[in-house]
Amino acid sequence: MTIIDYSIVLIFILWAIYTGLSNFKQASKNTVEYFLAGRSLNSWQAGFSMAATQFAADTPLLVAGLIATGGITSIWRLQIYGVSFIFITIIFAPMWARSRVLTDIEITEIRYSGNFAFLLRMLKAIHLGTLFNCSVLAMVLLAAGRIYEIFLPWYIWLPDNVFSYVVLVTNHFPDFVSSSVDSQTTKSVSASNYFSLLITMLVTWSYSTTGGLRSVVRTDMSQLLLMFVGTISFAVILYLNATSSQLGLREVLNESYGKVKASDLLSLFNNELGIFALLVIGIQWIAQVNSDGSGYLAQRILACRSESEAQKACLIFTVTQIVIRSFFWIIIGVSLLILYPANSNGGSLDVSYRELTYVLGMKDYLPVGLAGIMLTAMLAALASTIDTHLNWGSSYWTNDLYHRGLCDRILKRVPSDSELVFVARIANLVILVLAVTIAVNISSIQKAWEFSLLFGSGFGLVLMLRWLWWRVTVYCEIAAGVGSIMTIFFVYDIESSIALLSVFAISSILVVFFAFFGPREDEETLLKFYRMIKPVGFWGPIAQKCGDSASLSLNKLKSDILKVFSLVFLIFGSYILLVKTFF
Repeated sequence: MTIIDYSIVLIFILWAIYTGLSNFKQASKNTVEYFLAGRSLNSWQAGFSMAATQFAADTPLLVAGLIATGGITSIWRLQIYGVSFIFITIIFAPMWARSRVLTDIEITEIRYSGNFAFLLRMLKAIHLGTLFNCSVLAMVLLAAGRIYEIFLPWYIWLPDNVFSYVVLVTNHFPDFVSSSVDSQTTKSVSASNYFSLLITMLVTWSYSTTGGLRSVVRTDMSQLLLMFVGTISFAVILYLNATSSQLGLREVLNESYGKVKASDLLSLFNNELGIFALLVIGIQWIAQVNSDGSGYLAQRILACRSESEAQKACLIFTVTQIVIRSFFWIIIGVSLLILYPANSNGGSLDVSYRELTYVLGMKDYLPVGLAGIMLTAMLAALASTIDTHLNWGSSYWTNDLYHRGLCDRILKRVPSDSELVFVARIANLVILVLAVTIAVNISSIQKAWEFSLLFGSGFGLVLMLRWLWWRVTVYCEIAAGVGSIMTIFFVYDIESSIALLSVFAISSILVVFFAFFGPREDEETLLKFYRMIKPVGFWGPIAQKCGDSASLSLNKLKSDILKVFSLVFLIFGSYILLVKTFF
């Protein structure tokens, strides 16, 4: 890395800070401007912003680890989310857009009634806005540590008398290093990583806090461009270094690992996958807290200027994720297996090291200029995920916990717009500090990712059904949450596939049981919801009372399902064809 490379990073940092400051006045008007950019986004802005957030700094490292330990087949654990994205595109995005809520969990008190609806909204604000949100941020920050170690060695750059203060301050913190760091330099590297993390936090917090969602989206657009330029260049360079003019990746992999092992690594559908692993991959798209678009995806949808723009945004996001991004990451992951071979018997090294090879490849193979672009792209990926989760998480703290919970319910007063924006900016900082605390206490991105899947696997079905079926009640959601948490205590230490299936199965049974045998929702609430949202699915009795045909919503769902299957075939078919053709 040269001064040219670090100059590229500095230019990006200055641009991000400028973006925040230039949107400060507009974002300060009210919470709709701050959290939803005044509902002014077009499809490309919202779609690319979603993609930039999902690009993340942790995901390419996760992919490198997955390919090394389970081959290309294991990438289906990420790709399967594309099914959910397509359902969101066709079915859920229009309903979210019609809701006109500020945060996705605000829909709780529109769909359900009574004190339990309020309680559920508060619990979800804490669970999603704090526990889940900070856990995801922690994975991203852990990935950042891998990047810092290689490219930002402050313990070398800073004078000893200055760096000694950094070591002194961080000496009693948990070590923030990867498993590959020599024990003699652990404290120095850890202190250096903390220093880099502080700078990252200050920069990201500054522009996301000052400019709100507008600055987040504007930086996301430039970040995504950098990510694609850097990732495609990285893939090409690694490919050229891993192969020769006579041999492609498959042939070189055969030489390095043997034909059988290489075939397993490059198989899109590995026959050795266990039945439980197949089941997990099959249901993982629904067994997650974002199955209906909840979270930051809903925030981007709600920020769009119309329903059609929201649907186009989700489609742009899905194609970018499933086809384009994944293809280049697979090339990178396979090339890294060749350039940083596993041990002699063809097995894999520890997951943390395999994740680290992504960063080592950047350091060892990228030339001047491209190294700077790729480093900036990785830091931009980090920033795009952090800024989104800060803005989204603080929207729960502000709109749901502070405004609805504290001011409306307890203090019985209406907060001013400026007061709410101030709370949002403070909440950003608190969430970031909590995320750092979690990040320094986990060791593997893959392990943390698997736990986050387990933690959210009980909520996916009920989140989808609440839009599609009038019988779903607030008690269904509460039962799903309580059942999930209780099941996790019993299955946490067993094999991850069985654990996830167990949590999903038990919570789903509870949802269906309470839908049929639990208390009903207030009819007036259901009628109001139907008139506002015009939901598709099983709403016959409610539709009739609103003057519509009993079959209207069900027929619309059938039509939408056909569109979903068509898109699944087209998008996943393109991905499979691309990978099969290349390998």
